[in-house]
Amino acid sequence: MFWKSSPAVVSFFSWNSCLTYLYGFRLLYFLDCHYVLFSFSPGIVQRILSARFWLPLSRLSYQVYLVHFLVVYNHFLTQRKPLRFTHYDRLFVSCGTIGFSLVFAFLSFLVFEAPFACLVKQTLLKNVSDIKPKEEDTKGTTSSSKTSVEI
Repeated sequence: MFWKSSPAVVSFFSWNSCLTYLYGFRLLYFLDCHYVLFSFSPGIVQRILSARFWLPLSRLSYQVYLVHFLVVYNHFLTQRKPLRFTHYDRLFVSCGTIGFSLVFAFLSFLVFEAPFACLVKQTLLKNVSDIKPKEEDTKGTTSSSKTSVEI
């Protein structure tokens, strides 16, 4: 704990205020996020989150999740010098990592996910066309009111 080693922090803040902050800010952050999401839901936030330009990124998001670990792992394994923690270096490494992750995610999407998505789409469309509603009953009522479907 960093505040035990620093007398200025310990003398300035009491333990109660430190604990209140440490456990209270998570609750406040949670409530703030939910307030923003639910107060603007029919308006601005919904329009931004349902925009069509998010569609390609949403299809790549799982692949980025899978590939990002490999990109970061490779980056740290190929380091020949100790890391420098300047803002420029961290920004440069972060942008490069995100860029490589997106490129490799796109390639793995084309190799693995897209062929299976086409296969699933073809098989599901074939099965959906085979679904027919039941014939009419003898009393003249349709069985669609019972919502039963034959496959």
